Amino acid sequence: MLPNSEAARLAALRQYQILDTEPEAAYDNLAKLAAFICGTSIALVNFIDENRQWFKAKLGLDVPQMPRNVGLSYLCVDRRDFVVVPDTLADEKLANNPVVIAYPFVRFYAGVPLITPQGDILGTLCVLDQEPRQLNPQQIEALQALGRQVIDQLELRRNLAELSRVSLEQQRVTAALERSQQELKDFVENANVGMHWVQADGTILWANQAELDLLGYKRSEYIGHSIAEFHVDPEAIADIMQRLSNKENLQNYEARMRCKDGSIRYVVIHSNVLWENGEFIHTRCFTRDISDAYWQATQRKQVEAALIESDRRLKIALQAAKLGSWEHNLLTGELSVSNQCKANFGLGELAEFTYDTLLQAIHPDDRAYMQESVRQALANHSDYEAEYRNIWPDGSIHWILARGVGIYDGDGQPTRMIGVTLDLTARKQAEEALQASELRWQLALTGNNDGIWDWNVKTNEVFFSPRWKEMLGYADQEIPHNLDEWSKRVHPEDLDWVLAAVHEHFDKKTPYYVTEHRIQCKDGNYKWILDRGQAVWDSNGEVVRMVGSHTDIDDRKRAEEQIKKQNQRSQLFSQIIVKIRDSLKIEEILQTTVTEVQKLLQSDRVLIFRLWPDGSGTVVKEAVLPGWPVVLGQKIIDHCFQQNYLERYRQGRVSTITDVDQANIRDCHRAMLHKYGVKSNLVVPILSGEGIWGLLIAHQCSSPREWHSHELDLLQQLANQIGIALWQAQLLEQETRQRQELTRSNTELEQFAYIASHDLQEPLRMVTSYLQLLERRYKSQLDTRADEFINYAVDGAQRMQTLINDLLNYSRVSTRGQPFKLVDCHAVVEKAIANLEVAIKESNAVITCDPLPQIMADTTQLAQVFQNLIANAIKFHREEPPQIHIQALKNTIETATEIPHLTPTGNEWLFSVRDNGIGVESQYAERIFVIFQRLHSRSKYPGTGIGLAICKKIIERHGGQIWMESKPGEGSIFYFTIPDQTGKQS
Repeated sequence: MLPNSEAARLAALRQYQILDTEPEAAYDNLAKLAAFICGTSIALVNFIDENRQWFKAKLGLDVPQMPRNVGLSYLCVDRRDFVVVPDTLADEKLANNPVVIAYPFVRFYAGVPLITPQGDILGTLCVLDQEPRQLNPQQIEALQALGRQVIDQLELRRNLAELSRVSLEQQRVTAALERSQQELKDFVENANVGMHWVQADGTILWANQAELDLLGYKRSEYIGHSIAEFHVDPEAIADIMQRLSNKENLQNYEARMRCKDGSIRYVVIHSNVLWENGEFIHTRCFTRDISDAYWQATQRKQVEAALIESDRRLKIALQAAKLGSWEHNLLTGELSVSNQCKANFGLGELAEFTYDTLLQAIHPDDRAYMQESVRQALANHSDYEAEYRNIWPDGSIHWILARGVGIYDGDGQPTRMIGVTLDLTARKQAEEALQASELRWQLALTGNNDGIWDWNVKTNEVFFSPRWKEMLGYADQEIPHNLDEWSKRVHPEDLDWVLAAVHEHFDKKTPYYVTEHRIQCKDGNYKWILDRGQAVWDSNGEVVRMVGSHTDIDDRKRAEEQIKKQNQRSQLFSQIIVKIRDSLKIEEILQTTVTEVQKLLQSDRVLIFRLWPDGSGTVVKEAVLPGWPVVLGQKIIDHCFQQNYLERYRQGRVSTITDVDQANIRDCHRAMLHKYGVKSNLVVPILSGEGIWGLLIAHQCSSPREWHSHELDLLQQLANQIGIALWQAQLLEQETRQRQELTRSNTELEQFAYIASHDLQEPLRMVTSYLQLLERRYKSQLDTRADEFINYAVDGAQRMQTLINDLLNYSRVSTRGQPFKLVDCHAVVEKAIANLEVAIKESNAVITCDPLPQIMADTTQLAQVFQNLIANAIKFHREEPPQIHIQALKNTIETATEIPHLTPTGNEWLFSVRDNGIGVESQYAERIFVIFQRLHSRSKYPGTGIGLAICKKIIERHGGQIWMESKPGEGSIFYFTIPDQTGKQS
């Protein structure tokens, strides 16, 4: 079971009837505007139902809805305030949210709750992105304003629907009343008793057919004539009118009436007067024929039958009109009522209904009013009429219309009252709804910034609200209320498709009429209008009415146009940046700049002016419209400028001249500009490195021009990027020269190392051989110092031999390498271990190896890498036997998170050789790969310092990298990568 607050919120949401409706441009535009303002890829207008989040408008998201427990909108609902989450992964509570770890992978969220004027939260307007970001105060304020716009859209939607509903209800009630009145009129018209109404001056206003038949006249011969014409006795009619004017009620007044055929009829008249605000409106007379004594008995029976039939018809009419009849005996207090009268008070047919019951049923606040109305009617001998509330047994309150007349004795004292009651509840509710609707309508007219219109489709009359006219610059009385006043103001280019949208709505192809079009104002200018409306159809399906509103969106359209221009500027800027990054082709960049800037600024000429140290310059690029002088390639020397003008440009000075003829410049400068037809210009310096390279210039030749700040900003940004491009091109040229020089130097060095090591091999072998022979032959035959000198010479020659061999191997890495082929790394490691068999046995080393892959490599060089790394692990071991482990993993995101200095690629293998040796300080991690670099003395750890340099060169030849992680006393791990090219071998 839902909490009361949630149930109320859901009820409020459903009142708007927004869920599962078709997309609407108004909401889509708000979502797009929110995404643009906040710079996000996703924007949603989100309504939160009981078990789901339904998206009325969505941008950048492929699903129409999500479960309610998924996403971040609950933050706005819980806090009832604006929420910004710059980075969802930075919040451990949000990091595991389904929309963060899965589609749409939200990293940024900002939302504003959609709160109704009654305080119910219907959902959110939110923006999301897959990258972290921040919002500035202006963006936050704009997003909140858009949230209020969503609520305004909802309120307008509900008001239009309510207005339509109340209008239909009013039509239904009006039709029911008209039917009831027609039925009563038919009853009276066809009654057997003569009836007529007479004005205070005696003119007959109306008579029923029975009255006309009684006297034999046609309607035109009777109505409109003076009643005195048809009375035989003038004094009788004078007496009747006098007494009625004195507010008497006439009962059984005998008189003689003249028929058309000249005969006389004896009649009995019952009559009283309808008074309104003390004014005599007309009499209400009943005429009964009592002419002939012979016919009296028959006539009495006929009258009784007629009265019975009349009573029957009256009951039928009362039932049809739901009129309850009552009679109150004022002498005994007894009250008699019909069953319909009881029903009008919420009672059954068998229920007791006394005068006390009546008083108790009347609302306490209306009881005294009802009794006073009765008292005045009896005192004034007038009709009784009152509208009051009564309380039914179930506690509900209903409205009653009670009417009655008093019956008096010969002394004029009231003896009883008879009358009818009518349940007015439905009419009252309709009136209250209509008043509420009218109030909302008036509030909408006065409080809303929109202009309201109401179109009677049958007559083409249109009500335009004062705000509608004011929006176009008119006073209220300046525009007549007809459709032509609207259609003739719609822009000619828009009228056809706007009318087509109206007819599509009339044909029920669209739920609402919504267009954005231009309409002409009083000053002749056009402004953009958001036009919305809802049609009303009759029971035959024909359109009878349409109600809608005009919203001024001219500022929004102008802003969109500015945004479009800004996007064009950004696109141009991006194109030039891309060209700079892609190619650094200066000629192409400069030409693109002048061409696109000329189009964007719509200027007559744009050029790039290359400055030379002597103050002169050359136009190196130009974009100029036909008809204006071409200055491309011209070298311009203008002695008009002062010596320090270049220094001002070097400091970033920007020059703008709106009107050359009116500008405060030197005459020689003005003459130079006139020479090239310039009437307005904009000059921005191009700075490269530490100096000024040239100028970016825009010319207007046709007329003076006011240069805007965004145009100045664009040229400054482009000039800065051109300067950067020029500087980068210069650096690239220097780097290219340095790289070529370095390549040449390395080649010569490799050739020298190979030649030197090769040419030294033979003499060194000879020296070594003779020293070894000398050692064997004369050892212990000379003195101790001679033996020591011989040992030094032999050891030096052997170390020299080792150094030359290592140097030769280093130079051969690039020059004598073999083509890559598919290699089994496990076999390569086995070969390296076999080459180190003696050292492994002497050190009791333990070498383990995980399964290794097959890769594309140089077998010999790869074996040398493993051999050098294993040999180093054995050489630099601690007192305990060396423990060496070899492993290979695919370089993925999971691998990269565990290993420092590793960037995941997914298309390379990561090898590692781990040992438990002495380790190395981290500060030497790069130095050990430099040729001839050693961290220990040769007496402690022999070697040449070339082994790891060879490894580095081999790995780089294979397209990989090598590094080391180590801690003193804990061992080392050597990592190296080799690309996985097994799928690319031929």
